[in-house]
Amino acid sequence: RYDLVVGNPPYYETTNPSPTRRLMAGRVNVYLLFIDKALTLLKRGGVLAFVLPSNFLTNRYAEPFRRYLAAHFEAVDVCVFDDTAQYLNTKQRTCALIVRNGGRDIDSSSSWHPFSHVVGEAMLFHSRYAIRDLRALTANASSLWDMGFRVSVGNVLWNASRGALTADSSRTRLIYSDDIRDDGTIAETPRSRGNPDKKPYIDRPGITTPCIVVNRGHGKSGQYDFRFAMVNTQSTSKRRPYLLENHVLAIRYVPPTRASVLNQSQRRGDDVRALQALFRSLKDSRTRAFVGLACANNAMNVYELQHMLPVYV
Repeated sequence: RYDLVVGNPPYYETTNPSPTRRLMAGRVNVYLLFIDKALTLLKRGGVLAFVLPSNFLTNRYAEPFRRYLAAHFEAVDVCVFDDTAQYLNTKQRTCALIVRNGGRDIDSSSSWHPFSHVVGEAMLFHSRYAIRDLRALTANASSLWDMGFRVSVGNVLWNASRGALTADSSRTRLIYSDDIRDDGTIAETPRSRGNPDKKPYIDRPGITTPCIVVNRGHGKSGQYDFRFAMVNTQSTSKRRPYLLENHVLAIRYVPPTRASVLNQSQRRGDDVRALQALFRSLKDSRTRAFVGLACANNAMNVYELQHMLPVYV
């Protein structure tokens, strides 16, 4: 057993995890296995200090492991390095996790209060300053789920649908992630993607349901570029059929008869008015501030959008 274990473990996903898989959800990154092993080497009062990718603090697959740490080890500090302090000249955004083995008879929960916050059902770690901001950003805010919105992923894999893709504008529009512009609109002229096989239309029946589309991101290192746009929220006669590529998330409003919780203003509104109200919330500077803190894996998934993103109405 050791008083101190320090390290910078490798970061990559593995398909051959150890029995500690019970502490993880979905994908397993090898750095989690290094942390788990190092924790077993600590004496009572011993300290672990690791440099880790910053997405460890908020990503979904490490969430069970964060809960395990909070339940069994004391927090000493969580430091998040900014972009100007990239560790060893890497492009990976990093943080430092420092924890102490307090022993079984120590209540570690209070030590984590400055460094953790629960949003939806997910426990997030961060620096004490970021946690302070996260608490303020989520105070008195609702989630999309609570407000009667439901999130889904586009079901067209362009690479598996090459035979149906076309440049014929009379066919169904296929909306790609990079069609979503920074100004909150969909590019009327489909953008050139540098790949002639990614054609902008598809020879399949489309849908006309109004929605807000959000880019999923690609899940690699870097900062998530949060973009969103309205689709088919104009008059019914102007709505055009569309389909979504699978790097696009769709937010749709569920009528009150099927929604779990709705406030009075939504009960009086229709799906378009509800989406317009949500669109104003997405444009709120607080939304982008939350995304910057909580989406450290350069991606937004269904759970994060539906249950964690704060809605300000």
